[in-house]
Amino acid sequence: MPNSYNGQTLRQADLAGEEIGSDFTNCTFEDEIEKLNFSFALFTTCTFNGTWKRCNFTSAEGTLPDPDDTDDCNFSTGSMDRAAYFVQRPARLVVTTTATDTFHPLDGIPDIPSNGNSSASLDIKKVDADGNDLTGAGDNDLVQIRTDKGLIDDWEVTLVNGVKSSSIISTKESTVATITFEAPGLVGASIQIQFAP
Repeated sequence: MPNSYNGQTLRQADLAGEEIGSDFTNCTFEDEIEKLNFSFALFTTCTFNGTWKRCNFTSAEGTLPDPDDTDDCNFSTGSMDRAAYFVQRPARLVVTTTATDTFHPLDGIPDIPSNGNSSASLDIKKVDADGNDLTGAGDNDLVQIRTDKGLIDDWEVTLVNGVKSSSIISTKESTVATITFEAPGLVGASIQIQFAP
C-alpha cells in the first residue's frame, strides 16, 4: 500500500526503497536523497533541500526538485510544475588518431608532414558519460565534422554501431588544424593535428 506523508521532514533513512504511488504533502526533504524510485508519486507544496542523486520520477506529479539540484536523475513525463525533464548525463563523442607526436613531442599534438597529401585517421566513437562504449543498433548518430585547416575526407558521417572513421589531409603550410565533431544530443569532441615541416 502506498505511503502517505503529511508535513513531515524526511531524510534518506525515512524513505523506503520504492516510493511507488506515495503521497507527499507539505513535506520537507533534507540532506542527500539517492537511488529511489518515485513512480506515480504525488508531491504537493514540498520543500527540497540538499541534493538528489540517481532518483527516478516516473509520471510523478506536483512540485518536484529543481533539475539543477539533481545528479543524473530521470524526470519522465507527468503533470508536474516543471513539465518533463531528463537530467541524465548525455553520451559523448571521443576522437582518436593514428598520427603520433614526432615533430615536437613535448606539445602532445600528433603530427603529419605538411606536404599537401599526407593524411591522418580520425576515429570516432560514441561513449556514455562514464566512458563506456555505446555500440548498439540505436547508436547510429549523424556526426558533422569541421576543420579550420586541411581537407576533411567526409564533412558528415553516420556512426555504425557507435563507431566511424574519417581522415584529414594536410596543407603545404606548417600549421595546427583543429577538427571538431558534433552530433545532436551528444557532447561533441575536438582534436588537433599539426602539419609539420
